[in-house]
Amino acid sequence: MLYLFCIMLYKILNKDGAVKIMIVECKTLGDTELGIMYSQLLLNSKLLALIENQSVTEPIQIFKVSNEKLAVFNPKKNSLFFSAATDPKSALDIFIHLKANYIIKIIEGAEELVDKIGDYLQTLSEKYSSAKMLLMSKEVNEYITSLSSDFEFLKGESLNDFGADVLVAKFSKERLNVALDEEEAKKLILSSSREFMGLKVSDEVVSIAAWIREIKGYRCLSYVYTDEKHRGHGFSQLLLSKLLNDICGKYKGAFLFVDESNIPALNLYRKFGFKESGCLSQMKLN
Repeated sequence: MLYLFCIMLYKILNKDGAVKIMIVECKTLGDTELGIMYSQLLLNSKLLALIENQSVTEPIQIFKVSNEKLAVFNPKKNSLFFSAATDPKSALDIFIHLKANYIIKIIEGAEELVDKIGDYLQTLSEKYSSAKMLLMSKEVNEYITSLSSDFEFLKGESLNDFGADVLVAKFSKERLNVALDEEEAKKLILSSSREFMGLKVSDEVVSIAAWIREIKGYRCLSYVYTDEKHRGHGFSQLLLSKLLNDICGKYKGAFLFVDESNIPALNLYRKFGFKESGCLSQMKLN
């Protein structure tokens, strides 16, 4: 059940002046609200059954019309999630109400919504970007062939010894799974919510990867990335093999989101059996 601590009305008027959209604020998301944020992304995926209640540290805003959920806004992450059923006009009204400064995530099946908001963003600024993110997932039920002992895998404090600044300088110049500027990359590296692993070759970290959240037995892989100077030697494959071996027997499987334009990453994940099971459009003013 939702724990409602504040209910407020925001008036977006029709031509006849009627109240159209209600905003409900809550601190706990139920299945319906999480469904707006995730279930469409996990369509045709076994992960669909993994949705569970999650607590949030700051109020989440839920936009409703006649008790029908249209969108969920997370102020902490500046992220706005639309239901695929949200009509474009209502979506645009909500977006304008939030002043358009936010990353928005539009789920699969809402192409008209993407176009409408894309047109609106372009009228505001030329500094506008849009990316399509794919959800990929796989089950992990057997170990991959034994790994070479010629390389050293670093975890925890061993990896931290190289320093966030060093890792950011090495790995934030290009896209990982998503576009990152240096400040965003530094926050990512320093985040205590991620479990990092690195591949060390001749006293140099050549590849890094990170696990993030776990949802009922499935672990989310943030990315696998190899320094451009060391590509073509199979280091990303080696690190991903190690990551999947580590969760074998502990988790049911793994899932991740990746920019559809990141062809090397897509090829790597597909080689390991990850299959596409959903997508979203990510749009923002730069």
